[in-house]
Amino acid sequence: MNYAIGRIEAGLLTPYVCLSCGLSWAEIEDLPGLDRLRETCEKNGVELLLPQMGITSSVYIGPGSLCLALGAEFHSFNDFQ
Repeated sequence: MNYAIGRIEAGLLTPYVCLSCGLSWAEIEDLPGLDRLRETCEKNGVELLLPQMGITSSVYIGPGSLCLALGAEFHSFNDFQ
């Protein structure tokens, strides 16, 4: 979540962030930092797409996995920890 928030605050190439989750809806809502991510998206005019991962993706990537997609300028990775 910290990485996504940092990229949003730095400015995105598109106003969308997709966080696909291999979790139940209750588990998604309980993700640490999700409220901060939502607030940051709203503050910066970014639409947060929060789909539940399909069964095929969950099989290949793994149950409980998260996949983040966003468009950002080229940068060195920083996990914002």
